[in-house]
Amino acid sequence: MCIRDRNTATSANRTQAEDVNNAGFGARYSWVGLEDAKLGQLRLGRQEQSIHSVMVAGSAGAANNVTGAVYSAGLGNVSTNDAGIRPHNVFVNRAVTYISPRFNGFTVEAQTASQDLDTTGTAQALKAEETGASLKYAAGKLAVAYGMATTKSQTATVADNVKAEQQAIAVSYDFGVARVFALNTERKNSGAASANGALQNKTKATEVGVQVPVGKTMLWASAFDAKRDGSNN
Repeated sequence: MCIRDRNTATSANRTQAEDVNNAGFGARYSWVGLEDAKLGQLRLGRQEQSIHSVMVAGSAGAANNVTGAVYSAGLGNVSTNDAGIRPHNVFVNRAVTYISPRFNGFTVEAQTASQDLDTTGTAQALKAEETGASLKYAAGKLAVAYGMATTKSQTATVADNVKAEQQAIAVSYDFGVARVFALNTERKNSGAASANGALQNKTKATEVGVQVPVGKTMLWASAFDAKRDGSNN
């Protein structure tokens, strides 16, 4: 059994799938799990979405909040974990995650999460449900990964209900003198049933990057281009 708890973030880092009163162990990781070399890992609790590790794998700067990275693009004024371009929310509560052992270079991850919220202490509850998965392949100098997630948010106000469909594809290759990265992401937000599930917006982003080892120092750079159709929400 392992227990992981990192609670250094502020309340502004929390996503829609959690208690706004910061109940529990905090705004970052807080999960327990079992691991077996042959059977894989099972994790229960507050974790990152399965798509998150794909984002990290495809970005030269990993999950650092820096200029030129999809991960931190369009940051809000409140939180450095509130990006407007990246497709995912990073953290989910009450998550059940399975991570398979590595087999012939492949690793599979599957996840589901659900949480009922009471944001005001009244009947105006928010329910957020998430399903996600990822498939990764790594052998020699090549690494490829695909991740997806679907998040449904339901509130007492039907007009505010949103379905978000998210995906990311990552590729990297080590040429020895440098490792190059490519990342493609997409997020589609659809409206409530009363709006016939109408598309609110679609955001696509592509990032390329490179890491160059210089002695004990790793230099890296990245750049991205993005397009959003629909509203800016």
